[in-house]
Amino acid sequence: MTKNTTLYDANFTAGGLLLNEFQALEPILTQDRVEEALRAERNDNQVVGIKTDGARKRILLEVWRRCQAVPKDFWGHLYECNLREQRLALLYLVLKTYPLVRDLHFDVAVRKQRTSGSMAAFDVTAYLDSVAGRDEDVAQWSQGTLDKLASQYRTVLSDCGLWEHEQLLPASHVSETFKSHYITAGEGWFLEACFLPVS
Repeated sequence: MTKNTTLYDANFTAGGLLLNEFQALEPILTQDRVEEALRAERNDNQVVGIKTDGARKRILLEVWRRCQAVPKDFWGHLYECNLREQRLALLYLVLKTYPLVRDLHFDVAVRKQRTSGSMAAFDVTAYLDSVAGRDEDVAQWSQGTLDKLASQYRTVLSDCGLWEHEQLLPASHVSETFKSHYITAGEGWFLEACFLPVS
């Protein structure tokens, strides 16, 4: 068993896509002092509307982590997208922030979509179990944490319209503007993550 240098963590379990939260946080994320405004929101709860302090702090911490994974112009792109595209853009944010989810997505979903076009819930669980078998940090996580990661990941794919009844589906009804944003940014790999051709 080895120590993984990518620093896998289970923080993704805190919230999945966080679509409602990111929509509510638009006035904060499109300003210049994002970190300061998020810190104030943790205490004031004026925008996000999460009633319990613990949940609000946990969610806003993950929002900040995701903010750090993308350039500031990402937010303009996100808020110009339609709802379907926003979900996909938030998947991009997840894949940029959480190396374990990105590895899982490419090693399982993208590979399965290219071959059989289908993915069972067991495929996700088996992959996470295999990571736990070779990574000493992940091996310390409870089975409940691994199960929550698997469940959260499958929910995200479903919410994005990429996985339905065990079938892996290419992203549909996305504009050329949406696709060109990622190509222009040098992030064409994300189109592959959406099971779309990169061209």
